[in-house]
Amino acid sequence: MISINEDFDHFFTTRTADEMTVAGVNAYVDLYANTQVSQLLFCPNGMRAMFRSSSRDALWDGVDESTLAPNFARFIKNTRLLHERGIDVYAAFLARARDHSISPWLTMRMNDVHFTEHPDLFIHSTFWKQHPEYRRVPWSVHAYADRALDYAIDAVRDHALAFIGELFERYDMDGLELDWMRFVYHFQPGREREGGKMLTRFLRTVRGMADAAGRKRGHRIQLAARLPAQPQTARSLGLDGVEWAKLGLIDQLTPSPFFGTSDFNIPVDLWAELLGDARPRVTLAPSMDMSVAASPGVPRRWIDPECVRGFASSVLQRGADRVYLFNYQYMHDHADGRTPASWVKSFRGNLKTVGDAQTLRPLPRRHIVTFTDTAPLGVPTAALLPAELRQNRAYGFLMDLGPAPTAGRATLVVALADRPGVHDTPIEARVNSTLCSGPRDLTPCTTSPGGDIEPGTGMHAVLIPAPEKSRLVAFDIPLDAFVNGDNLVELTVRNEAPQQAVWVEVRIC
Repeated sequence: MISINEDFDHFFTTRTADEMTVAGVNAYVDLYANTQVSQLLFCPNGMRAMFRSSSRDALWDGVDESTLAPNFARFIKNTRLLHERGIDVYAAFLARARDHSISPWLTMRMNDVHFTEHPDLFIHSTFWKQHPEYRRVPWSVHAYADRALDYAIDAVRDHALAFIGELFERYDMDGLELDWMRFVYHFQPGREREGGKMLTRFLRTVRGMADAAGRKRGHRIQLAARLPAQPQTARSLGLDGVEWAKLGLIDQLTPSPFFGTSDFNIPVDLWAELLGDARPRVTLAPSMDMSVAASPGVPRRWIDPECVRGFASSVLQRGADRVYLFNYQYMHDHADGRTPASWVKSFRGNLKTVGDAQTLRPLPRRHIVTFTDTAPLGVPTAALLPAELRQNRAYGFLMDLGPAPTAGRATLVVALADRPGVHDTPIEARVNSTLCSGPRDLTPCTTSPGGDIEPGTGMHAVLIPAPEKSRLVAFDIPLDAFVNGDNLVELTVRNEAPQQAVWVEVRIC
């Protein structure tokens, strides 16, 4: 069905002090009742813990919130308030989820480095501040990932194991996810393969801890790993989820983007094939994030409900066991009032449909050409866009479009960059070699989330990220052109002036 990852700050930063009560916690979890959400994963940590921990700093330790920006101040104040009121927020989260027959999990961020460009910020732990020699690349401060902890160091792994042990001792959970995507690089450059052997031993230790905790609780405690979307990337970074699954160390595997974009082409079928005999006992739960981008470096745009349906349709068609949504709470639950109520309602409504292929099938969906945002160092990030279109040369995009539509309407939408002759360029489109009708020109839309429904489509008029001066065109795709799963979309220009495609998507209504 659906898995939701609740990050470490959303509840605390979007709720008032008066809601820092058991009733407030319950009301937050109740948002997921009577939906297809069957697994809630609550995150209790970044570098610091969001509760009074015995193994690492609590978020509020040594912090004066009066010196912080309002959002940070609320974060500190609310976590401290719960502690002062004697409320263990994660115990309450887990219990309330179980009340609704939703499987309660915790998810631990294994190497969080949010805001490390500001090394004195309150969110960083004493452990990280006092041990710069434990960082991945201590001779560099070029990127946040350089400041992540190096898991080749015994003290770093011991620090993580101490917190894991505390979580097992303290909380009655169905499972613990190890979130290796926060922030994905865990070893010195070039040391990832040998580091992977250390992580396999690390996982063996965690599996033993989980089994011991399960015997104490009277039920098995599962383990999950959130990893890069591509199996080879994961393995190259020392995150060999396939090996962990074959060794019986994990029960759930979540291929994921990092943050640059949602990935509409996660190879679920390849993961399943690589798992081999381990596949029946491992849940595959591919993840999407809160935004999309067509290529590296371009501005990200928020997802809309139709994007979620497109992603879910694709991964379920490829054999996923469940749909995993990361950062989704920021879309369906804007308690701070930034987002129109109609928008929130649409995202919340998705929680009743996107976990099942049958409830998804009749609904409008979008499939977007994005890119894989995580790669080993020294390997280029895979991106099909922007694409140079030259005269009489077809440029292809292999897109996973989920189940082939048998009724309704399907449209290919393409944005062309502002180049000489772009508005006069003859352009053709084919899907699986079938010529599409068109093009017809569209008006680029710049509405904010919650925009109007486009007439005749049932889709929100957002997420068309074409600059005002570019050309946006649409083609009607014959329904008999489609096949289940991968479909080849081809674009061809017919004049001498080369053009550039910067956005490609298929809309199925």
